[in-house]
Amino acid sequence: NIPYGSMASAISADAKDRASLSTWRSVGGTLAALVIGVGAPLFAYETVNGNTVLSGSRMTIIAAVLGLLAVGCYLLCFNLVTERVEVPQNNTKFNFGGLMKSLFSNRSLIGIILASILLLLAMLGMSGMSSYVFPNYYGSPAAQSVAALGGTVATIVICAPLSTKLADKFGKKELSIGSCLFGAAVYLICLITKPANPFVYVAIYTVAYVSLGFFNMIIWAMITDVIDDSEVKNGIREDGTIYSVYSFARKIGQALSSGMIGGFLTLIGYTSATAFDPEVVNGIFNISCIIPIVGLVAVAVVLAFIYPLNKKRVEENVIEFKNRSGYILRGIVTLPNTHGPVPFMVHLHGFGSNCSGYRSMNAHTSRVLAKQGIGSARFSFHGNGESDGDYEDVSFDGLYADAEDIFAWVAKQPYVDTEKMFLSGHSMGGYIAASCAPKIQPHGLILLCPGARLWFSCDQMAEAMQQMGQDYIDIESVCFKASFNNEMAKHPDPFTEAKGYNGPVMLMRADDDDQVDEETCIRYAQGYQNAKFHKVSNGGHDFASIEARDKVEETISSFIKEHI
Repeated sequence: NIPYGSMASAISADAKDRASLSTWRSVGGTLAALVIGVGAPLFAYETVNGNTVLSGSRMTIIAAVLGLLAVGCYLLCFNLVTERVEVPQNNTKFNFGGLMKSLFSNRSLIGIILASILLLLAMLGMSGMSSYVFPNYYGSPAAQSVAALGGTVATIVICAPLSTKLADKFGKKELSIGSCLFGAAVYLICLITKPANPFVYVAIYTVAYVSLGFFNMIIWAMITDVIDDSEVKNGIREDGTIYSVYSFARKIGQALSSGMIGGFLTLIGYTSATAFDPEVVNGIFNISCIIPIVGLVAVAVVLAFIYPLNKKRVEENVIEFKNRSGYILRGIVTLPNTHGPVPFMVHLHGFGSNCSGYRSMNAHTSRVLAKQGIGSARFSFHGNGESDGDYEDVSFDGLYADAEDIFAWVAKQPYVDTEKMFLSGHSMGGYIAASCAPKIQPHGLILLCPGARLWFSCDQMAEAMQQMGQDYIDIESVCFKASFNNEMAKHPDPFTEAKGYNGPVMLMRADDDDQVDEETCIRYAQGYQNAKFHKVSNGGHDFASIEARDKVEETISSFIKEHI
């Protein structure tokens, strides 16, 4: 079961394919449940003293037949399935202590395990109690077969074709929370109304089964999200390990469900002698409703507050690392829904900004690139955003070092195609990117209104501070120090420092930018062998208009795709 489940990553790299795999795996399981739920009650029960009871000998025969069919299905799987994606072998020496630490600190894995256990308790509790509520409370074993058939058919007809589409639109986590809460609400109505007709209960059972069916259909694709999330954080892909831990947890859930049903039946005084007493059968009905109500609400709570991988988070993974100066740099990696190394863009933000950029410009650009199969990383420099330090700690040479450290860190990640790494920068980040490119040598360079103008005024800025008798000036609450300008002045002029990079370059500026003039971009372009300068109307220095940002994103996407 473990290699069978973890094989999903090797069958296809496409996210929709993986969601479909999860759906069809669940369809197969549902069809098996159909055979058991509909067929078994027809053969497994016998009448003793006028009461319908379960036959142990008949159940043994049924289990033996199903075991033989399972072996045949595994043989068919082995001979018919094709692994299309090469998954790199993990040759890391096994470390049990490290494994335990990693697993217990993996919030997404803990969340999906808890949600899965609770789902199993609710789902198996529903099906398990149906073996009592129909023959004992309603006196209709035939209705149990109808309920199993209705739930299975409705799940296949409704959940199978819709789960992938709904998960793609709303997110797997969001879909699962909504469907579980709806199922709990349906059973709450049942508990309050206590329908006398067994087929009204069958209808309620069917609707609730469809509700939890959406989560059950896509849960295997959510495990792949957990594996991807772990790879981003740890740099190691652990399909088999994570899946085996998850699979073991499901077995715990299955075992708990059996004990849970027995415990509740004992609590209401159920024995072979009291099985049809009015007080006991009323307790059976109540338990059949309470188990899914509590279980499904608990699933929704766990997914909402513990499991972190919502639709946005699946596309964006928050990461951090320590730079050469000991500061922790924090940023966001945005990955496309594909498997394996992908083309990648590293973006450097502007003066006093952060990794998201002005009005989340960088965040939006990253999402646009991800939809086209291109990954990206955007960090806040130290002293900026969520990274360690205050801006007064920032030095010009420190920004250079951060840029080099960020690019080097990204290049080590297993999901990055190191032959297709692009470096991008906006404003001061563009100045830093251009100056670092000769040493970093990215596959391509993207300069958005590069702020070389800073260099030409740095001496005067430092001198003005000295004349005012202070070592910094306050720029919108940012402490801009004289030492920063003195360090910058020691560097060659920006256009000289940018020499030595011969790869493709894309420059862009808005025509109403009041901080970086057109001449700066032209001089940069003239210093490269393969550069294109693009102009956009309006938007200012931060491309702060819908038209300008759309143009920036379109131009960056085209540039990257042209050179990969």
